[in-house]
Amino acid sequence: MRARWHKAISTSPCGWIEQRVRAVHRAFDIMRDELGRARRAEAAAKESKKQLVAELGHDIRTPVASIAATAELLAATEASESKREKIEVIRQKAGQIEEPHGGRRRANREEIASFGSPPFLSAARTSKGG
Repeated sequence: MRARWHKAISTSPCGWIEQRVRAVHRAFDIMRDELGRARRAEAAAKESKKQLVAELGHDIRTPVASIAATAELLAATEASESKREKIEVIRQKAGQIEEPHGGRRRANREEIASFGSPPFLSAARTSKGG
């Protein structure tokens, strides 16, 4: 009995339309699912890229900061003028390496600031007058 009913639907004009509507509906469901997967993959890729850039920046800034600090210490303890000039060149070069990364750090700080402070930090700042 069910087979006749199913066959009757598939051969009647209304049954044919119903099948087409279901097919289109399934196609939209599939597209919606695929779009969701693609968006999640894109978000994961963007997050991975941000993390990689942050790690690379840290890997560059750490030794450069050590070089700059060592040069500053040497400049403060060195008596010879010629050596202090060379040390100053080292400090300037370290600053040049660090400079391009400063913009990224500012952007990250601005991005973090856009999230707002947690209530307990805001209360602590106002009680200290800051």
